[in-house]
Amino acid sequence: MCYGRFFTMDRVLEIYLMQLSTPFKTPAWLIVALLIIGGCSSNNSPSEPEDLDNNDDSIEVPTRTQFLYTQTNDARENHVVGFSVNDNGDLIEIGVYETGSVGDADEGDFDSQSSVRVYEDFLIVANPGDASGESGITDGNSAITIFAINEDGSLQRVDQNLEVDGTQNADSRGVRAVSIDFHSEGETTWVAVANQGTNRVCVNPEVNGSLATCSDQFGNALGDLLADESPASDIQLFRLSESGVLTHEAEIAGFAANRGGASQVAFSPDGTKISATLLGIPHLSFPADPANQQPSRTYLWEFDKAVGTASNERFFEHPGIAGSIGFGWSPSSDFLYVSSATLDAGALEANVVALDSNDTDSVFTSDGNSRWSGAGAVPTAVRPAACWVWINEAADRVYTVGFLTNTVSTFETNGADMTHLQTVYRQDITLEDAKDLVFSADGKNAYVLGAFFSHTISTFDVNTDGTLAERTTSPLAISASRLNGVPLDPSLIAYQGLDGYPAAYVGY
Repeated sequence: MCYGRFFTMDRVLEIYLMQLSTPFKTPAWLIVALLIIGGCSSNNSPSEPEDLDNNDDSIEVPTRTQFLYTQTNDARENHVVGFSVNDNGDLIEIGVYETGSVGDADEGDFDSQSSVRVYEDFLIVANPGDASGESGITDGNSAITIFAINEDGSLQRVDQNLEVDGTQNADSRGVRAVSIDFHSEGETTWVAVANQGTNRVCVNPEVNGSLATCSDQFGNALGDLLADESPASDIQLFRLSESGVLTHEAEIAGFAANRGGASQVAFSPDGTKISATLLGIPHLSFPADPANQQPSRTYLWEFDKAVGTASNERFFEHPGIAGSIGFGWSPSSDFLYVSSATLDAGALEANVVALDSNDTDSVFTSDGNSRWSGAGAVPTAVRPAACWVWINEAADRVYTVGFLTNTVSTFETNGADMTHLQTVYRQDITLEDAKDLVFSADGKNAYVLGAFFSHTISTFDVNTDGTLAERTTSPLAISASRLNGVPLDPSLIAYQGLDGYPAAYVGY
């Protein structure tokens, strides 16, 4: 939950029951008949504005986003929910599709970025749950589902093992798969998967105690975790065939349980580097007490995209930063912009930090005393305010989402320089809820996922200066997770991931 507040399942149920007496207000426009949007061509060619001179080859027409997808993270039976995107950016729910595996909502809320990804005409889904008993998946591991995206936005699962009856998923090769990225080089498409393992946090520290004596969200002292150096989280590398079948290639890295789980993995845009964030062990206080938390790490490797090997491991680690979740690469592949949830008093300006990927002298020092290249602070009286990240294609705006505050913040950026421009609250949302965000391919709209309590998607228009304005018709109530208009218990459905089709520039 981006460590805004930890909710036990008892607290989740209490808030859910409160919602039953005050149901979410469903906008009247949701009661329209299901429409299939116009302008969707069979070859996914971009729509062209009427005033564009089509004879001018120097003008590149942006592809219009036609569909959005998110996963329910349902531990009983995971599903993907699809939405069509109208010409004006409005969303219409079009279908619900079984992944054939399970989510992990019953384990409580946890954080990651990019668990649902679009690659060409495929949708790749990291199912976070334990796929024990599922054919072809090692007990305890998670499953990766690949869908073929049809012309109307509907989905059809791609069989990952033709030698076994039925439609099979692929083994993530780890526990709690939470993040996916890909890079194509020639005829080869590499797919990286981050398996988080578990993420325990310091909730109730003893007076003048230490992290070892702090009680976690399950009521257990963290001493056992700190002593656990066994592999618990990892980054795995696969190849994706033209037909949508994954083949495991190698493990890029494994991380000890006492370092916290991975929350995101991403290739640099040029494919020469790969990076991953580790959560550490956050202390749920504001400001955080450095004696009661394990710092996060942002790892960086050189990636040989010809043969698929990672080398020269190094990491950014600052003692005042934990709970690092989402990050994005600058289009130049020079900078990473990383959001973090729990900061100590000396790092409160570091809601999102810019990290120069070429700087090993002060940034990627691998010594626990790294310094950020630049930082951006979100003005707020509560913690935290930056958890998920998006970077525009011009690389002059960085956007972050805050779970606790239900806010979206805009920063003006120029390399390491960051200036806060705006923080806007999602309207009609009062509980801790906001998570993933994605922008339309033409850059005109932004969509923010109400993942935990509201089960909504908020729609924003992007102003000419890059700031955001939420539409009066927003948010959209997702009917797939509602009973009589009321969102289902978050221990059943807690959405993860959001991405758009056709795949275009991706700002993370």
